[in-house]
Amino acid sequence: MKKILIYIPIIFFFSGCKKNNSAKTIFNDQKTIAPKNAKNDISKIKNDSWNGIYYFEASNRDNVKTIFDITIFSLENISLAVTEEGMKNNYSSLKAAKIDNEKIRIDYDPSSDGMGTIYIEKSDDRFYISGNPIYFINPGNNEMPLKKIK
Repeated sequence: MKKILIYIPIIFFFSGCKKNNSAKTIFNDQKTIAPKNAKNDISKIKNDSWNGIYYFEASNRDNVKTIFDITIFSLENISLAVTEEGMKNNYSSLKAAKIDNEKIRIDYDPSSDGMGTIYIEKSDDRFYISGNPIYFINPGNNEMPLKKIK
């Protein structure tokens, strides 16, 4: 009988203990903290890989030079300077739309009916610029190398 009385509290004790399989960490002071989301960290690293200073320069058949100076602070904050025929236009606070992990779209002049949109694509350690403004510099070549300076 004594053994039964000893086993009963032990059974109740162990049946009240449950393994915590949740994705939370519980500290002694009963504060609950959710773990860091690794998926968001990976996404941020991938988006940060676009950050930098890019440069593109090309001349058309008439030797008119077009220059794109692009600074990507983040996909939400981009500055762009376009120099055509010696005239420089600056655009700031631009946002990039992510086409996929390897390509973004930057709309810098919506009033230009497609001529104010460029695409930046990365392939390994190389970058390319494309879009209508690039195509019309050298028809037949829709994609040109883009230098990532920094």
